[in-house]
Amino acid sequence: MPTNRRRWVAALLSFLQPGVGHLYLREWSRGLSWFLLWVATALFAAGISTVPPATVAGLTAFIDRFLAALTDLPLARSLALAAVTGFAVVDAYVVAGRTDRRRPGEEPTCPACGKEVDPELDFCHWCTTELEWVER
Repeated sequence: MPTNRRRWVAALLSFLQPGVGHLYLREWSRGLSWFLLWVATALFAAGISTVPPATVAGLTAFIDRFLAALTDLPLARSLALAAVTGFAVVDAYVVAGRTDRRRPGEEPTCPACGKEVDPELDFCHWCTTELEWVER
């Protein structure tokens, strides 16, 4: 998949739910961090500070209360949630656009696993990651 298309898919997924675009890029810890930051911001913005009971009914009631609170957010709190989403979208776009930044004369390495790869292949033969930086 071309890098440009990959950027837009990652950005769109992060717009729909912050962190998902990073998971698409296989940036696991970064994706989890963005998701948790968004959830923490949403809980704070909604004014929810109680832990739901560990039952299905308690969790369902908590989710209903959370979604109802999100629909009636004041402007400042909505902007805080939108800012986290916007930064996650930009970050996913930038992370997807990374290119191989190796020095001339160095052996190329896989951006996912870090092992040396054959420069004539368009994928890493160690972890099968597609290499967009390969000139075709």
